[in-house]
Amino acid sequence: SRRIGGRGRLTGNISKSRSTRTRKTWLQGVVKMAPKKQLVHPRLLWVNTELGVSLKSVEEIANGVIPCHVLDKFVPRVLHMNRLKADANSESEFISNYKVLQEALRYMKVAKIIDVPRLAQGRAGACIDLLQFLESFCFDVRDGKTAGLVLDAR
Repeated sequence: SRRIGGRGRLTGNISKSRSTRTRKTWLQGVVKMAPKKQLVHPRLLWVNTELGVSLKSVEEIANGVIPCHVLDKFVPRVLHMNRLKADANSESEFISNYKVLQEALRYMKVAKIIDVPRLAQGRAGACIDLLQFLESFCFDVRDGKTAGLVLDAR
C-alpha cells in the first residue's frame, strides 16, 4: 500500500476496491432476498381462472386442447370433444386438435382464420392472438352479443 504525502492516507485504488466489493456483496444479498416474479400473460391468467388450470407460459396451449376446452365452457356441446387428442405430442396431433376447433367455429359461422401451422409450432405470438380472440369471443357470448351466430348444440 502507498501513502500519499506521508499523512497516512491510503491511495484511492484500495478504498475503491473495498467499496466495490462491499457494494457487490450488498447487491447480491438484495438479489437473493428479492422474490423472483414470474410474469404471466394476462390472457393466460384469464384461461387459468376460467378453467382452473395453472399454465405458466403461453406456449403450453400449443397442443390445441386448452383453446377447445375454453370454447366448450362458454358454448357447450358445439365442439366434438371426443375427437380431441388430449395427450397430443406431435405437431400432426396438434393440427388435428385445431381442426376440431376450426370446425366448431365454422359451424357457429364465426369468421376467424386460425393460423394452425404457427400455433402447432408453439409460436408465442400466434398463441396470444388465439387467446385474445377467444377471450373477446367468450365475453361476447357471456354478454349476449351473438347476433348471427349458431350457438345450438349439434
